[in-house]
Amino acid sequence: MADNTDNKNTENKEKEITEIFKDVRGEMTNIKDEKTDLETNLDKIKTDLKNIQVKEIELRDL
Repeated sequence: MADNTDNKNTENKEKEITEIFKDVRGEMTNIKDEKTDLETNLDKIKTDLKNIQVKEIELRDL
């Protein structure tokens, strides 16, 4: 009887650990996606800044 209880406890712990790993993997994917989005936005901002600087130089020359 004790062996059955121990086995069930072990199975439950294994299931809990498996769920935790699934959650962690999902969060890692979300973080990678967010990182990619942030990098894309940063690139857009850099491009916008360069365009502004070019316009500023053009206006100075007027």
